[in-house]
Amino acid sequence: MKTRKSNGEGSCRKIGPGKYECVIQSNLINPKTLKPKRFMRRGATEKEARLAAIMAMQAWEKEYKNNGNDINFKKTRLFGEYMTEYMESKVK
Repeated sequence: MKTRKSNGEGSCRKIGPGKYECVIQSNLINPKTLKPKRFMRRGATEKEARLAAIMAMQAWEKEYKNNGNDINFKKTRLFGEYMTEYMESKVK
């Protein structure tokens, strides 16, 4: 018998050899659709995909709670690119 996963754990599935996909649902409501926001990320392992989805969810929730901004994090951008953009916008 399967047991229910705890909140914020999400579900993972294998989509190909060496590829996993994880979907996690936030507790906060997406202001555009008025439904809970979902985050889907892929990785080489189940743990890597789950960690990427959790990090994306936490970053969105933090920005939304602090500033009320509904921002989209691009999956292809690197952390350094976000930091450079942040420094340019906040320092000026």
